[in-house]
Amino acid sequence: MTSSHKRRRGTAIVETEAGIILAETSKGFLILPGGGAEIGESRFAAAIRELREETGLKATRAIALFDYESSRNYHKVVWIVAEGNPKPMDDAIALHYCQKEQVNDFSDLLSYATSHILNQFWDYRAKNADLFKMLQKY
Repeated sequence: MTSSHKRRRGTAIVETEAGIILAETSKGFLILPGGGAEIGESRFAAAIRELREETGLKATRAIALFDYESSRNYHKVVWIVAEGNPKPMDDAIALHYCQKEQVNDFSDLLSYATSHILNQFWDYRAKNADLFKMLQKY
């Protein structure tokens, strides 16, 4: 019997006027900023830490939205409002921005999990519009 262990991953969604921030990997894939939670670290905290490491952005507000299980990771998807000027750092070689109507333009570059998380986020956002209006006021 084989046992597969999935990584616990914090995944950040940061919306900007240009779109949701995506990090380009060295293999050319576009993924949401984030990464594995360290021992004793929550996936929520990992999303905030990894966002800072990969983009230089500092989270000012964050809320956990939903969990997503991919083939390799257990994602905690965290919506984050951040300050600073995003730039590629750490293992992000470039940053890109994706709006809902552009997702098909990125389809060949998006990881399977990122594509699904983005679509799940946009559905969640549409169903909870009042929550996001409230969160953006503060």
